[in-house]
Amino acid sequence: MIENEKVGSRIAVLRKAKNLTGERFAELLHVTPQAVSKWENGKSLPETYLLPGIAGVLGTSIDSLLLPQELVVLEAVFTDGETQVDVTRILNSNINGNALYISANAKTMGFIKESERLKILAVTYRTPEGIFHDYVTEDGFLSLNLKEGRYKKEDNRQIIGAFYGNREDYRDCMVKIKHYDYFAWKEIPVGHESFPSSTKTEKQEYLTLIYSNGEGVHVVCCREGEALCYTKDGKDLYRKDTSCAELAGIAPLEWEKGMDCTWAGALTRAFQYLGETWTYEQLMGLSGACYRIAFTEIWDYSAVDALVAYDYSTPLFKAAGYEQIWAERLRKEERTAERHRIVADINEGKPVIAINLRIAPEWGVITGYRDNGKTLLCRTYFDGELLKEKGMDYLEADFWPFLITHIGERRDKPSDYESLLASLELLTKSFRASEQNGYYQGQEAYERWIGGAVKGRIMGYS
Repeated sequence: MIENEKVGSRIAVLRKAKNLTGERFAELLHVTPQAVSKWENGKSLPETYLLPGIAGVLGTSIDSLLLPQELVVLEAVFTDGETQVDVTRILNSNINGNALYISANAKTMGFIKESERLKILAVTYRTPEGIFHDYVTEDGFLSLNLKEGRYKKEDNRQIIGAFYGNREDYRDCMVKIKHYDYFAWKEIPVGHESFPSSTKTEKQEYLTLIYSNGEGVHVVCCREGEALCYTKDGKDLYRKDTSCAELAGIAPLEWEKGMDCTWAGALTRAFQYLGETWTYEQLMGLSGACYRIAFTEIWDYSAVDALVAYDYSTPLFKAAGYEQIWAERLRKEERTAERHRIVADINEGKPVIAINLRIAPEWGVITGYRDNGKTLLCRTYFDGELLKEKGMDYLEADFWPFLITHIGERRDKPSDYESLLASLELLTKSFRASEQNGYYQGQEAYERWIGGAVKGRIMGYS
């Protein structure tokens, strides 16, 4: 015998689970809101011809609506955290004697775009004891009954499942998640340093979280290298957009401002951003670059140039107490790894120094990236008024740099006295340095320059 009140109650619960107002529900069925109210209050039953439409809108079966069934699936999705299919009707149609036992596989649940992500069957269901949430991983079996509801519905967020890996090999990481939850991290970096990674797989790995809140049960998936963040109210999780990032507030680089050595100028801005207090003059002195001279005969004989032909960078980083990481004239097949290194530095709040970013081969600062590092943002000596015209903080790099310097980990640094001695030794060594890559250095640079200038006068050049 069909009981009006139980049918009405079931309709009301399923409607609310779909976040439908009585008015919107009535509109979808082409009936009046008063008719819906009568059904839900048990005063009448829907007309027979309306039952298929009601079942379709509510994601259930006609039998589930009419039979005296106490176990009801309110919402169920089969998802990899990126794409999903609604399987509420499938689960409700498989309830037998107020119990459900079903395999969570693609054949039973429906097709999801193929990926390496772990698939999850996530369910919200009702029993006489209340509303509960549950889940099962792909190819596992979901078992629901009236006596053993696992996670009762709560208004606050509760993470009920956590896995790290991919479809081939994954591990439960609830212990790690509880640890981060306890310390109230607002952002969780995803990678093998934060979570237990498999030794077997060489494929991309993912963090998959299943959590419930007052609105339902949710699945979020985040690949290694990305990050998960909590919303301000703490009830939801979302993937942080890591396809772009920039370091705000790196000071401009300009000519004729007392910092015309672009290498030392770029380093000054980068170190200042990191909170170091060295001035441009101090970096020139610590490196020994204040003594340098270089010349090549393809240049105009009217001038010499303070070029970085000698290695002033290594002594500077040693004196500053930082590890130095170089990337020099990389082949194209090596660029992908270097992009990852640049992106990692920017994400850690570290500017990167590079030459030939815009206009001409001068040094500048890589200040950010877009499109996962395919586009680099930079601060150079050539920015000028163009930044104001475009209304931007940084410009895009025009070229792939042929020399790149990363500021690595901190190291023990020498005393000021030891750094002074090292700088004076550099004066002697660099003055006697031999030609390198077509550039004459120190004493020989002076001799070639003076000789060329004299020759130019004899030949009548001004």
